[in-house]
Amino acid sequence: MKNLNIIIFLLVSSFYIQAQNTGILFNGADSRIVVPNKPGVNAQENFTIEAWIYANEWKSQSWQGSIVGKDRQGPDAGYAFRCGDNGKLSFVSSINGAWNEVLSASLMNQEQWHHVAVVLGSGTMTLYIDGQSVASETFSGDFSNSDLDVSIGASAGFGDRHFDGIIDEVRIWNVARTQAEITENNSTELAGTEAGLVAYFP
Repeated sequence: MKNLNIIIFLLVSSFYIQAQNTGILFNGADSRIVVPNKPGVNAQENFTIEAWIYANEWKSQSWQGSIVGKDRQGPDAGYAFRCGDNGKLSFVSSINGAWNEVLSASLMNQEQWHHVAVVLGSGTMTLYIDGQSVASETFSGDFSNSDLDVSIGASAGFGDRHFDGIIDEVRIWNVARTQAEITENNSTELAGTEAGLVAYFP
């Protein structure tokens, strides 16, 4: 019976491991993935970023744990999707040369997977955590886009803003995804050819 239990455990463990995606572990200090710049990854009126994150530890400020960054200073341009401060989620974008931010309360836990998303559409920036809308802010004006490459796990243009943990399934869209679309597809690996999908890192 003991041997049978071990076999069952190994089969279940094997299935669990194979069912997991291949996220990347970031050390919170100097690791990042750099993606060459292209027009489609710039913020615009209709725009969505999604990712799965697993934080080993939160940085002390909400702006210190960059998930996806294309932000630049002097002059301010681009955007950053980030987290920290005991589980807050933040998105900031430069509009008319000034930073506009939407920030959630401390809703996420360390050492737990969370699906996070930001959607820009109809003059509103909305944050989602695990499929639920958690914060929104209005915006108006022209996006001040950065010519820097996209960084995953770090800020593109600011030092010491590195994510400590695992990031998986980064998706950038040039459409405003609906809450239903985010919820229904956040655990499904995409083909990469979906309409509006401009960058995909499974």
